[in-house]
Amino acid sequence: MSQPLVSITCLAYNHEKYIRDCMEGFLFQKTDFPFEVLVHDDASTDSTPAILKEYAAKYPDIVKPILRETNLHSVPGHRSLNLINLDRAQGKYVAMCEGDDFWCSPYKLQKQFDFMEAHPDYSISACGIYYLNHIHKTYTPQGFPAEEWPIPQATACKRIFFNDHPLHTPAVFFRMDALRAIQDLFQRDILNAPMGDTQLFYHLATQGLVGYIRERMATYRQHGSSSSSYNDPEKARRFAQRSLDAHIRIADLNNHPEWGEEYSRIAEAKAQAIGKKPSFSDMLQKKLTIVKRFLRGDYANYRRYLSLTPAERVRMFEKD
Repeated sequence: MSQPLVSITCLAYNHEKYIRDCMEGFLFQKTDFPFEVLVHDDASTDSTPAILKEYAAKYPDIVKPILRETNLHSVPGHRSLNLINLDRAQGKYVAMCEGDDFWCSPYKLQKQFDFMEAHPDYSISACGIYYLNHIHKTYTPQGFPAEEWPIPQATACKRIFFNDHPLHTPAVFFRMDALRAIQDLFQRDILNAPMGDTQLFYHLATQGLVGYIRERMATYRQHGSSSSSYNDPEKARRFAQRSLDAHIRIADLNNHPEWGEEYSRIAEAKAQAIGKKPSFSDMLQKKLTIVKRFLRGDYANYRRYLSLTPAERVRMFEKD
């Protein structure tokens, strides 16, 4: 096989229920260029490694797994698993998808590749997604952003910091050159963070414009074993606190202490709104209630929620 133009990075851990959907979503892509699937299994204790071996044996030129015997994510200060996985990448571009998510369009890679080729000043782009919620048995489309992207670069960076953006991991597609330019800053900023998406997307956005394709071509799963699970209040509380700490760290290290202060105020307001500090589980449950209203046909209330800033959403929750 000739050198791949796109490297797919996939992180897996105990994803035996989902990894086949993920792999099939990669392998049914219809492209006019070669691509590779780089999977990093972080010492799963279920059958995920065996399933990955099966795919590697069947598609040896495409599927290239790393099967760890020791879990790296649990090691303090570990190097980013995505950076470890992408050390061996050959592609001009990188497409992301976790082992419990999947792609639902066979043209996702081709459309994102063509989009980035046509926009050399973009460093990162994304497409629309669906949410598959295993707890509430729902499959719902993500709303498209109200404004057209790209937006001004400085605005995009700030919006990414405040989680007010349309980028989701299984939908993201970026330039390898941009990753190489920011990988040291990215590694610095993820220290002790529960997740690294915000740090990665923020730094990639400093290297060019952020694009968005208004077509849903990926699916993001929400299930009880995910790191930010709504189903476990204590797990959600710990995740929220570590996320707050990580955001303050990003703001301080990148010379935006005012962002950290604003993010802290929003977090404090959320805690006060639910009468528990620093637990966020009730706030998350209220968000799900609004989604349920949408599923029952209360579109106006849901659309109003999507249009609000984080601070306005807090006030909306206080009234409900």
